[in-house]
Amino acid sequence: DTIMIKEANINKDGKHFDKVTRISGKTEVYEFNIVLDINTDIYPIVKDEFYKICIATPVGMDEEASDYYTIVESKNSLFDEFEYVMIGKVYRYEIHENDTISQYISFGGLVLKITGDVKYLKSLEVDSKVFFLMKAAVKHY
Repeated sequence: DTIMIKEANINKDGKHFDKVTRISGKTEVYEFNIVLDINTDIYPIVKDEFYKICIATPVGMDEEASDYYTIVESKNSLFDEFEYVMIGKVYRYEIHENDTISQYISFGGLVLKITGDVKYLKSLEVDSKVFFLMKAAVKHY
């Protein structure tokens, strides 16, 4: 999915940490609402830029191979297609009345809240491992 980061969507509640930026917005395809902390010391965010994001689970991987370092070493992985990758765990969810769900994922202190249609997000269970991938995207009008 793709999200455009506008100036109003960067640190809306103020900046609390020097190396962390909180972005928020709505994705284009699935219309997920996201609030995401990014380590901008290693991956700067540019306002009015489009970013492609992906949330993946380590389906079919054994527990030893489902860590970031093991997967990065493998050839032709999904990680090769992205510029910023985090590994985390789902720690909470909230089901809302309008068939939407909010999933909360922690990436070692950086947090993602993603809200959307329950049919797309229900497979993420508490304690499940999740990969978040992101890269700058070219937007064609």
